[in-house]
Parts: sequence; structure tokens; C-alpha cells
Amino acid sequence: MYTLHIKESRPQLEITLFRALLAFAALTSLVLKTNSNYLINVVAALLLFCAAVFIEFLLVKLSMRKFVLLIVASIIILVANHSILYSLIFLIVGLLSSNFNQSSQIFISRDLIQLKKGFLKNTYHWNEFSNIILKDELITMDFINNRLIQLMIDEKATKINEAEFNQFCSGLLISNQLSTDLS
Repeated sequence: MYTLHIKESRPQLEITLFRALLAFAALTSLVLKTNSNYLINVVAALLLFCAAVFIEFLLVKLSMRKFVLLIVASIIILVANHSILYSLIFLIVGLLSSNFNQSSQIFISRDLIQLKKGFLKNTYHWNEFSNIILKDELITMDFINNRLIQLMIDEKATKINEAEFNQFCSGLLISNQLSTDLS
């Protein structure tokens, strides 16, 4: 069985999403202020805005976990606004948005091929393909009905021998074609 990780074509969608979420939280910390804790709201907004600006540094360079960042931001929102509901809504939206952009993968086994993109999972059988080939980090899946899927493979996440993989796929395609012809 092979698992191929697909290179994401949307550059840094998750970082952009977190940046927007933190910037929105900073803005609402200023808008939902009260006179008694104005300074706390300004400091919280500055902290959240700085986190939004340096989100890529925090997530990529420092390897901070997204969940930890969301918890810290929720606590800052709770301290600034004294609103448990707003803090929980921020945490839930952050958790849902982090699960929204899951990496795409292709699972190839002797029985079937699954293409997983986010929450969607397409399952194909070998008799639906006329050819499957991996060349220069590009997998090409040619269907019998002339439909074509080409996806870039993430070389860092997928360690695979191209010749071995292509031999595996061609062997299964030939054996499946022979069994179909005999039927």
C-alpha cells in the first residue's frame, strides 16, 4: 500500500486564516471595551495583533502548536472582554478552521485507490483506470472514460521509489484488464 501526500496548491491558507482570526479578535477587543478596563483591552488588542502579524514565525519557525496558540488567544480575549461566550466561540471557530485545511492524500492499495481532499474522500477501483504513472513528483491518473487527474506530490512528506511504484501500478492494471477481458 502506498500513501502519497499532495502538495498544496493554496499557499499558506491556514496561516492566512489564523492571521485573519487573530486580527478580528484584536479588533473586537478594542470594540467591545468598557471604560473600567480600557488599558487591558488595548494591551490585549496589541498582543493579538502582534500574534496575527508574526503568525508564520510562531507556527513555522518556533513550531508552536495551533491549539496552544488558540488557547492563549482565548485566554487573552477572556481577560480583556470578560466574555466566556466570545472566548469559547473564538476557540471553536479556530479549531474548526484548523481542521478545514487538512492535507490531501492518495491511498493506493491492491484493492482500490482513495483520493482524500479535506473532508471529501473519492474511492476508485482499478478497473476505472487505463494508466497510473508517477514521474518527477507528478502523479497522472488516466481514467478509461478519458478523465485525467494530475497532482503534484510533496517530495518531503512522501518517500517513494518511482520505478517500484510504477511497476506496482502497471502490474495491477494489467492483471485487472486480463480479468475483465476473461469475464
